Amino acid sequence: MSKKTQLNKNTKNNDSMEIIEHENQQYVTVTDYLVSNTLGFSTQISKNNNFQTHNHVNYEIFYVLSGEIYHTFNGNKELIKTGDCFLLSPNDRHSFKSITQSINRDIIISTELFKSILALFPHCNNSIKELTKKNHVKFSISEIMELENLVRSFSFENNINKKRCTCVSIVLKIFSKFFSNDSNDQINYKIPPIVKTIRDRLNSANFLKEGTSAVFKSLNYTHSYVCNTFKKHMNMTISEYINEIRITHIAYYLKTSDYSLSQIADMVGIETVSYMNKIFKKKFHITPTQYRRQEY
Repeated sequence: MSKKTQLNKNTKNNDSMEIIEHENQQYVTVTDYLVSNTLGFSTQISKNNNFQTHNHVNYEIFYVLSGEIYHTFNGNKELIKTGDCFLLSPNDRHSFKSITQSINRDIIISTELFKSILALFPHCNNSIKELTKKNHVKFSISEIMELENLVRSFSFENNINKKRCTCVSIVLKIFSKFFSNDSNDQINYKIPPIVKTIRDRLNSANFLKEGTSAVFKSLNYTHSYVCNTFKKHMNMTISEYINEIRITHIAYYLKTSDYSLSQIADMVGIETVSYMNKIFKKKFHITPTQYRRQEY
């Protein structure tokens, strides 16, 4: 069940901030026309999308936070799920049909802001072409949580200059994801393929549940070589990295679902709730139950 709680209403500025509750998670949605016109940036939450084919006058980014949606993009229909992110240009046409309880983050960016942020990247004109031709990337749960933390900072910030900095950070983070999928990615070029393989595997829920045993499947390297290489480039052991990813998934499930603690522990490959509580509290300094009850 979802519900809305209006936090603030200012009729003079025609703006309001609401919290949408969805499966025990609270998401910030802002309708602030004054800020939107000033910054060229706005964001809101949409749930159970069922929209006919339409397009926008500005650029739009949306990513799925929970559930499954049929998305038709320029005539091509596909099923999208948690983590799927799309970038739409003003001329793109799309529609939604929700098939489960779903929720997604919508971000509208003015053409002026869009181009000014892209100007921060080398070869700006080529960057625009690269972004608009890709249009689709997949965020991990960790990346979604980082974005949502930035959105909350933007929403609750009153200083317009700080808001401007935060909205630019949000867009840059999303743009960087599109560029990082390029095979010529300059950020990760020094990381050995074996380390990238391990990271990719552990960001998959299925591999994460299996734990360290999943890391070494079908790898033509010795156990010691894999462990030493990973620690050298990641500054942590594989076990430490697994726990970091598990904690991130735990936090996500606590905020986006009504799964019990034992169900969540099983989903991330932890044998006991007590051990899950221990590693979670070490990271967040509160228990999973306290984290679930905590309001933004």
